[in-house]
Amino acid sequence: MFAHGQPVYLQLPATDVTTSARFYERVLGWRVDPPDSGFQAPGLIGQWITDRAPATDAGPVMWIHVDDVARSLAEAQGAGAELRQEPTPDGPRLLAAFSDPAGNLIGIVAHSTADTGTSVTAATTDARRVENRTMPPCTIIPELVYHDVKGASRWLCDTFGFAERWHVGDHRAQLSFDGGTIAITEPRTSRALPGPISLLVRVDDVDAHCARARARGATIIDEPRDHAYGERQYTVEDLGGHHWGFSQSIADVAPEDWGGISGPALQAHSADPRISVMLIVPDGGAAVRWYYDALGAEIMWDLGGVAGLRVGGAPFFLHETNPENPAEDSPAQVGQTSVRIEVFVDDPDGFIERAVAAGAQPGSPVTARELPWGTHRQGGFTDPFGHKWSVGDASPLRAAR
Repeated sequence: MFAHGQPVYLQLPATDVTTSARFYERVLGWRVDPPDSGFQAPGLIGQWITDRAPATDAGPVMWIHVDDVARSLAEAQGAGAELRQEPTPDGPRLLAAFSDPAGNLIGIVAHSTADTGTSVTAATTDARRVENRTMPPCTIIPELVYHDVKGASRWLCDTFGFAERWHVGDHRAQLSFDGGTIAITEPRTSRALPGPISLLVRVDDVDAHCARARARGATIIDEPRDHAYGERQYTVEDLGGHHWGFSQSIADVAPEDWGGISGPALQAHSADPRISVMLIVPDGGAAVRWYYDALGAEIMWDLGGVAGLRVGGAPFFLHETNPENPAEDSPAQVGQTSVRIEVFVDDPDGFIERAVAAGAQPGSPVTARELPWGTHRQGGFTDPFGHKWSVGDASPLRAAR
C-alpha cells in the first residue's frame, strides 16, 4: 500500500540504456532486465529514458541510501562514475555524490542507527553482520557439556540425526540440525556450566524420530503424545544426561486458544504484511499434482479448483479458470504473461532439471552473474500452464541479512 506523497516512479535520463542499467545493477543492486528500459529499486520502480537530457547540475537531486558510503562510492567510480562530492558528514548522515555514466548528478547517503543515534562516519556506515563460516547463521547457540566430546558427537549424529559442522581437538565441536546448531564441549577447558540441560528441537516426524532414537538404545522419558498447543512431542535422555524434547507441529493454534497470551514478538509477526501469488490454471487438480511431483511443492490445502501450496517455505496459490470471469485466464490459454515467479533454492540446476523432466519448457540456462553481494546463479523454465519461473541460488536472501 502506498502512502500519500510517497515517490513511487522515477524516470532517469540516459544516453545509453544498457550502460546505465549495468551501472545501477552493479553499484546499487537495482534489478534490471536489459535490453528493457525498466528497473526495480527498493520501494521504487522506474525506467531509463533517452528523450530528456541528463541533469548534471540543475533541478532535484536524487539521494539514495547505501550501507557504506565509502565502499559504494568506490564501486561507482570503478564502474565509470565521476566523483562530485567527497564523503561529508551531515548531522546523523554521511553524504557523497557522483555523476552516473549519463551525467546525472546522484547523491548517496548512509543514515545513523536509529536506536542509538550514533553519527555515521566512513568507518561505521557498514552495519551489516559479518559472515563467518566458523559461526552458524542461527542467533541462539546452546552449549552442552560432555566428558567425551568425540563420543558425544558420534552419538548425537547417529541417534538424533545431527551433522558435524566442525570440531577442534577432542574438546569442542559444533553440530547442526535443520538450521539449528549446538556447541558441545568438555568441562576442563570450557566456560560453559556443567550439569544437565533440557532442549527442545522441531522435527518433521516425531514418531519416526523416536523410533530411530529407541533403536539406537536411547532412554525414552516421555513417549510421543499430542498437546493442546498444536504440537506432538516426546522426550529422550542422551548419554550425557541432557534431556531432549523433539516436537512436531500438527496444527496452527493461537496461544489464546489454549490459555496463553500472545506477546509483542508474536503480535508483530502476525501483523507483518504478506504478499503471495495466485496462479490461474486450466485444471486445478492436474496443476496440484504437477507442482507436487515436479517441484516438490508441499500441499497446504486443496479445496478442489483452489489450492494452497508451498515451495521452500514460500506459499503460492492455484485457482482454476472460471468461465464467468474471462478476465482471469491461464497464460497458456491467452498466449502471454506479464508475471514471473521468483524462487530461491540451494541447487537451481537440479530444481530446473526436475521441472523440465516433468514437462516444463526450459528457459534461460543457469548462468552466473556478478552482483554487489557476490556471484548469483540463475536460470528458468516455463511450466505446462504457461507460468514463467525464474530459479536462482539463495545469495540475494543471504545478502539481506
